[in-house]
Amino acid sequence: MNRYSSASLTQWVAVVLEAGGISAPHASVASGVLVRTSLRGVDAHGVSRIPLYMQRIAAGEITSNDPQAEWRDGALHVKGEGALGQVVATFAVDQCVQATEKVACAPCVITSCASLSALGLFALQAAEAGRVGFVCQRTPAVMGLSGSPRATIGNNPIAFAAPVRGGTPLVFDMANSVVARGRIQQAARDNAPIPADWAMGGDGQPTTEAAAALMGYLRPMAEHKGIGLAMVVEVLSAGLAGWREHKDPEATASRSATGVDAFVLVINPALICGQEVFEAGAHRWLRHFLNTSGEGARFPGQRQAAMEKERLAVGIPIPAGVVRELREAGRAVGHDFDLIPMGTITSR
Repeated sequence: MNRYSSASLTQWVAVVLEAGGISAPHASVASGVLVRTSLRGVDAHGVSRIPLYMQRIAAGEITSNDPQAEWRDGALHVKGEGALGQVVATFAVDQCVQATEKVACAPCVITSCASLSALGLFALQAAEAGRVGFVCQRTPAVMGLSGSPRATIGNNPIAFAAPVRGGTPLVFDMANSVVARGRIQQAARDNAPIPADWAMGGDGQPTTEAAAALMGYLRPMAEHKGIGLAMVVEVLSAGLAGWREHKDPEATASRSATGVDAFVLVINPALICGQEVFEAGAHRWLRHFLNTSGEGARFPGQRQAAMEKERLAVGIPIPAGVVRELREAGRAVGHDFDLIPMGTITSR
């Protein structure tokens, strides 16, 4: 596969989104988030999402409406108005960071936007502002316990991040399924098999075929524990949003509803225990964690930070199949994917 510079990708993604009907400010924010997601190695949620987004923009399911915010009873309520999730979540976290200049905690409920995709980027946004960030999102039902005839709950991803003195922020991001659905979608694009413990096919039996898994449901990590965490997210996001129904709760083709509910919590440690006390303590704690975890140990966020640094220098690798999809998406709006590669990765 070829590697492409993050700068050229950011420019191309912004141009294509704008050509598809997204406003320039929204396109700029979304392109930055999507490319940084790919820089940090979360490829299934980065620039590879552009073809899907362009389809939903063309169908009128994703808009350029500006998100609307209202502070009420100590909580921020953000209506996404159908905008890209990257735009809405960036806006929501920014509002919460500003609010926590004066108060220790700022909770936020997000409704009516497209999927936030890689939640860790928004938790990291808070951490890079010196805050502790927590983000979770309800998804359409894509997950179920073994033996279920169909999906019964979303895999409801969850992420948190915290600043660390003089170092890489702690960033943890996971779906409550064994694997994120995006990885199965990528396997389907590549016509590659998947492990048998990832998903059930449409017949309710374990499958190693990605296409069959997309017609079935994901398995929860740690079985009932994964379901329990997904229920926590359901309560914080869907519950605090008033238990709104998804526009298309029975959808199986993409499982990417645009009526997303999410919950954000931003905490300012400076107003609770002191910024230096918190960040220095986090540094000591994580050094102890690394020193006692064996050679090669890492804490969540280190690998992605290292990959971001590497890919900024050598480029972001994009599989040939994804490049073909990007070309098709770009041609549809008059902007072919004609970027010059920085280099090529050859298989051995």
